[in-house]
Amino acid sequence: MFQEVQLNYFKVPSVKFEETQLLAILDCSGSMYNYWQYVAKYYNEIRHKVKLHCAITFDTRVKTIPQAELGSNINTYGGGGTNITIAFQELNKLLYSLKQKKNVTVLFVSDGQGDFSKEFIDKTRPAIENLNFICIGVGKGFPTFISMDLREMYHNGDKSIPPLFLVDIQDGDQPLDKRFQIEMLAAAEYMKHQKQIKISPCYQFPWDQLTDKVWPDSWVSFYSDELETEDGILQKIEVKGEEIGLIAGYWLQNLQLMSLKKKVAQEAQMALQELNKFVSGKKLTFLERVQEQKTALNQVIQELKFLASAQTLQELDEATAAQRLKIGTLIGKYHKKALKFAGVSVEAFQTYKSEFIAMIEKTKFVNHNFPTSILSLQNQVDILTDPELIEGIKTCETQYHLVSSLPIIGYALYVKRSDQSRINPYTVEVQNIAKINKYIDSLAIIDSANHEIEFNIGDNEKEKFNCLVPLYQHEVLIPFLRSNIFHIQMTFVLMENADTCFENAYAALLGNTLLYMICQDENQWKYEMIELINSSFMLTYAESSKVKYHMDHLLSDPIGTMADENLSSKTQCEDLSKTILMINQIKNNFKQDQFKIIIQRLVIEAISRSTKAYNNLFKRVMEVDLQLENETVNNIKSSFTEEEFENIQDYETLKQQIEVKIKNLNIDFNTLISKMEFNKPLFIKIIDEQKFNIKTLQSVYRYFLNEELPEELYIIAVYHSRIEKSYDRAKKEVEWNVDKIFNELLVQDQIKEKQYQISQAVFDQLRIKCNQLQKIKKNKNYNGQKMPRVERRRIRKQKLRAQKLLLQQQP
Repeated sequence: MFQEVQLNYFKVPSVKFEETQLLAILDCSGSMYNYWQYVAKYYNEIRHKVKLHCAITFDTRVKTIPQAELGSNINTYGGGGTNITIAFQELNKLLYSLKQKKNVTVLFVSDGQGDFSKEFIDKTRPAIENLNFICIGVGKGFPTFISMDLREMYHNGDKSIPPLFLVDIQDGDQPLDKRFQIEMLAAAEYMKHQKQIKISPCYQFPWDQLTDKVWPDSWVSFYSDELETEDGILQKIEVKGEEIGLIAGYWLQNLQLMSLKKKVAQEAQMALQELNKFVSGKKLTFLERVQEQKTALNQVIQELKFLASAQTLQELDEATAAQRLKIGTLIGKYHKKALKFAGVSVEAFQTYKSEFIAMIEKTKFVNHNFPTSILSLQNQVDILTDPELIEGIKTCETQYHLVSSLPIIGYALYVKRSDQSRINPYTVEVQNIAKINKYIDSLAIIDSANHEIEFNIGDNEKEKFNCLVPLYQHEVLIPFLRSNIFHIQMTFVLMENADTCFENAYAALLGNTLLYMICQDENQWKYEMIELINSSFMLTYAESSKVKYHMDHLLSDPIGTMADENLSSKTQCEDLSKTILMINQIKNNFKQDQFKIIIQRLVIEAISRSTKAYNNLFKRVMEVDLQLENETVNNIKSSFTEEEFENIQDYETLKQQIEVKIKNLNIDFNTLISKMEFNKPLFIKIIDEQKFNIKTLQSVYRYFLNEELPEELYIIAVYHSRIEKSYDRAKKEVEWNVDKIFNELLVQDQIKEKQYQISQAVFDQLRIKCNQLQKIKKNKNYNGQKMPRVERRRIRKQKLRAQKLLLQQQP
């Protein structure tokens, strides 16, 4: 049987260290006033670690302080603006002047943006062998992207050397002096150099090309059991314990730097796959999972997942990018700070936890042979009766720890998400439900690359799933399904959003799962699933005041409740899957004739909403051809006399005169119509690109009414879609007579449209002639001089009188 060949890992031993030459570039601009004393203090301590050292201080000017201590008064060195370019041009001069052009450490300390030209700096940069470039960022204003550009330009030393040490000036846990001491002295530990050693071909990183030179004290990999180096043979090592975290941090650090320039999703996925091989397959309790979430390794893994999702540091703001870079450096406190959730306060989350714990303590969950995840081999009651559940809930500091540790069991789904569905869960689209590997758990999705699980289903075919829907009929689960903790989890499962708690996220998932099932072929499984969806909805939301309010309005005003926002009833139908879900619960409360109208209006509203994606659907698919248009234009033009042209003073008067001519000529636009038809192929093409496509609409109609959807309803819907706002469409009665639409209403609409077009065509052609006449008239009357002000006023008054008279004549 074929077995996958796996990479083996080797530790390259250390060699003798060589001393560095320290060049420190220190920001002494005005914004560094409160921090300069600490920078100077710890630079003075660091410089004693090496023989050759020089400080370059800069604001808008540069000073060079070789082999000397720095004073604590920033005004001695600067205190003005910030010019990063001149500081590094000065660095280049110093690098040129070095007798030994190798083994250099550049330490860059700054707190903010400044003048920067990569081109000017790079133009004068000399080649230095084994240069280490290390940044110390001060506060949130640290110029992350500029600094990493500089790192890319200068650093050619050991790739395991961290790019950034970040001083958090807002961390109230420690004195400011201590924070500078920790970061600056930690950076100083990397002011040493080793030479690369020769090795038989291997990989520095799982995603990299083969290399035959590696840095001492690093981890490398290859498929063989041993590697030959210039200093001897290396044997493969079983990676475990702290070694996993060291390797993961090393990989993350380099992927982060790469992500400043490009997406690294593929490389990050390879890193995650390799790390997964190191981690034991032992099943954890809920408490153990929560505790694992807080480990340094887990923070690295979460950052790798961030990069694997095709996101990059370049897309973040500089402060957030710096915090993420710090994870690759010191495994900092990013997650604790960055995952303070906007939608749910810390206090609210603590309340949710307390309520959930109280519910667990007083509820006796009975295991009714509930579905079991094929991955965790647990069902939901197994999880809710875990002896360590309560302690685990208490230990969860954030929602992120919760959703990453407490599994939800459900039917495997594949859903299509969009930017809109991250905010409005009803706009998600269910595209597949597993029939073979039915039940999975949420943690398996979270832990998989791209949040997708792939199963083999036979005949070399595979299915992918990226979501799940819990479906239940037993009342024993009501307390769990109605808890805020459950809604937080479902918000994350459906919307991949841990920032807030959408109570309607689960309802949205049920509604769209129902919509998918309605579109399936007729069989017993279809109706069993629909029954499960109905029962799950009622178990969860039967006592919800918001759902009760919406369903009451569905009964009293079903058409108005379909509007995306009904101002009078204050109801909102974010997506028609919401109406389908709720109306499926109360359909027996309507009379047959009334219910048919409701479903027809639902189809009409679904088609009308496509106008948001395709502006003016009505005009695109209702085609009208008119003949003799040019002849009509010429008749109107020829009815003007030269005398009438001479009296036209401006364009507005010309437009008014054209309308008068059209009225006087008694043009019958009905005689111009040669064809009027519904462009069904174009309509189908447009609608089939929408969530509510033709197949879906037909399935919904057949499911609720046990009838085939009549094609006339497409025409009726398209005509109704000319009313652009959903609320206005809901208030407006529908014209159900297709003959009347084509032979009367549509004709009237098109005649108005065509009359406007003909009038505009006449105007476009005549205004040129008017311009020429006005020039002749002006030259004749005023010999090229500007018209007197009195005359201009007289003409304006005449124009206003003509406009008023025309308005009075109109019916």
